[in-house]
Amino acid sequence: MPKKKKFKGPIIKIKKLGNQKAWGTAWREGRYSYIELDPRLGAKRFMETAIHEQAHISLPDFSESKIDRLGKEICHTLWRLGFRRVLAEPHSTPTRISK
Repeated sequence: MPKKKKFKGPIIKIKKLGNQKAWGTAWREGRYSYIELDPRLGAKRFMETAIHEQAHISLPDFSESKIDRLGKEICHTLWRLGFRRVLAEPHSTPTRISK
């Protein structure tokens, strides 16, 4: 049986997007997908934008209004569950909390 390819997700870049007048962007080039996010966003808006941009990649046929609503709803749920962005030092290994 052929081996399944592992999903690696998009290539993510964190950079100021002032010239694009956007909080984030997403696109595909061939078999690769890319997401750019503006680091100046607050924690919750950053999460919402990341979800929004991933939804554009995963659900390319959805309208902008559906993607926008989906991003907001998922972000709201994850935020209420306590998910937050944790900034780690470069090249640090996260603490393992489960086996």
